[in-house]
Amino acid sequence: RLDLPPRAWTSPEDRDMIKGFSHAGRQCYAYVLAKAGVESFDFIQIQLYEGYAPYLYEVTRMRKDPVDAIMERVNGFVGGYVVNEMPLKSSPEYEVKIPPSKLVIGIGNRWCDGVKFCKIDPKTIRKAYDRTKNTYGEGFLGTMFWTVNEEGEDEESRMAHALKREFQNQHPGETSYGEL
Repeated sequence: RLDLPPRAWTSPEDRDMIKGFSHAGRQCYAYVLAKAGVESFDFIQIQLYEGYAPYLYEVTRMRKDPVDAIMERVNGFVGGYVVNEMPLKSSPEYEVKIPPSKLVIGIGNRWCDGVKFCKIDPKTIRKAYDRTKNTYGEGFLGTMFWTVNEEGEDEESRMAHALKREFQNQHPGETSYGEL
């Protein structure tokens, strides 16, 4: 859910460490976006790759369609959601609203197990990209994952290569998906 209220860390030690910054933890970046403005950033990522992430739970345990689960997040950011109790002089509320052209989908490497880390088929990313483009007139900016050094030894285990193939095979000669 994107509309959850901000929440500070809970232990007294954590509270001392973050004194004066009440939004550490959930929605902590909403404050940065409010202060700096979305236009200050080249991209903003949706992290699906974290261990035991809600996305993984939804697609494995709840059997949600992976494209629908990505689009729920894309639609939430593009459509906007309000974060309350922000320490802003102008208003205690801030609407987080990110255009597709700034969204980057953080996915797991191709070798992920689908148990602790989400394993996403490149076709799923392509379908989510196409659906974003059809809905908003532009696709999301791209994808990212942990590190290229952890991509694997052979080409078949490398997500970057698989994504490149997927996007080039769908529309030969077209490079609308960033610099592949």
